[in-house]
Amino acid sequence: MKQINYILFVIFMFVNSIYNEKFISNSYEQLRGPMRYQYSINIFVKFNDSFKLKTYNNSRAIYWALTKYTITNSNFDEEYQPIPTVLYNVANPSVRDNNLLRNKFICYPNDSECNEIYINQFDDLNYIGTYSYQSLINTLDSLYVDYNISLLLTDIQISCQSNNSKCVYDKSKPSIKLLANNQVEISCNVLFAQNIKFEPDVEILMNDCKDKETTIQIVDKNYLEISNLTSKNILTNILVFNLTTRCKKYFTKFDNNKLFECTLKPKENYFIKNSLKPELYIIKEYEKKTFSLNVEYGPEFVQLFVNNYNQTIISGSNRLINFSCPFISNPEATYYWKVADIKFNTNNSLVNYEYDKISNRRRLSQNEFIQSSMDYTILPNLEIGNYIFECKAKSFGLVENTSNIIKFHLNVLGNKNLFNKYIASIFLITFLILNNLR
Repeated sequence: MKQINYILFVIFMFVNSIYNEKFISNSYEQLRGPMRYQYSINIFVKFNDSFKLKTYNNSRAIYWALTKYTITNSNFDEEYQPIPTVLYNVANPSVRDNNLLRNKFICYPNDSECNEIYINQFDDLNYIGTYSYQSLINTLDSLYVDYNISLLLTDIQISCQSNNSKCVYDKSKPSIKLLANNQVEISCNVLFAQNIKFEPDVEILMNDCKDKETTIQIVDKNYLEISNLTSKNILTNILVFNLTTRCKKYFTKFDNNKLFECTLKPKENYFIKNSLKPELYIIKEYEKKTFSLNVEYGPEFVQLFVNNYNQTIISGSNRLINFSCPFISNPEATYYWKVADIKFNTNNSLVNYEYDKISNRRRLSQNEFIQSSMDYTILPNLEIGNYIFECKAKSFGLVENTSNIIKFHLNVLGNKNLFNKYIASIFLITFLILNNLR
């Protein structure tokens, strides 16, 4: 047993001496030791957010480095020339020169170990590149990891378009206003920057969408307003991309007020495809945008619970008559009423019917529609005759729509008519009783 322990001790001292020889210098090339495990991971960092990376299972960090690349061809066809910068070296842990980039990063738990690097605010395109570390898992095993950085420049942007109708995105709500019974394409996109061209393993997920596609296109930096990010001379070594997911869907009025979500996150199969250890990478949402659907429709005819298209009252009674215009819409409809015809039993003269001043309603005159509400109240004390009222509804949204015209009949009977009906009813009842007695 003592011999085994002695052998392990000798091996440990031998390996340790090799590493110490390699870490005398800050040269990036000299930092690369024997690697048993090696991973390359693509991650997103949001502009102005904090940034933190740590070694696997708190393994002992040997070095941290940031590699940036110089782009020599505007068509991005040439190979990139790497320019590595050592951020931390275990052989010289206390060395912190005046380099702004290096001083921006903080080591945890301390400068002598640095198993985690942290930057309080990722606020400069200078920090984009590939972050690498090598660490000792145990005496014999070493781990080497590359983190390829994509810097998220914008939050998720929403837009929509339709070949057959109109649609508008309202950022203040936020919501998309569209017309029912049409196919609309909803797009969610973000801009991100890289120092070397690679396809990020992220996607924008959209709920309740089966027909969707995702594209990544390079952005012309001449038309890109990112002066608040960094000086323009840095842009020569920065690539900017537009990641867009589009959803095509046929929308009806039943989609009104539904919530839609766009979520930027790593692809579902990222772990499996890269055979990653879960400790190396955490699946999280980088960005989410939720908005509602404002689906415009109508005015549509609806069958009212009470059929009030034909009503009869007695002249001189205090009964109020209510008519309802049977249309609904989104946005809420505006209703119009008019007196279409008046036929008096006493003469053929036509008169205007006016609401009392307390109701503060406009005069209704024949052959003229007046804006009113959905429910229309007829005041009592009308002259004997037959009145025909008409209503229609309009909706004012992306387009202006007008409903059909609906007619309402009001028959005002006099007391004499009521007396004759009452006598006729008495006579009929008496006849039936006498007939049954025979």
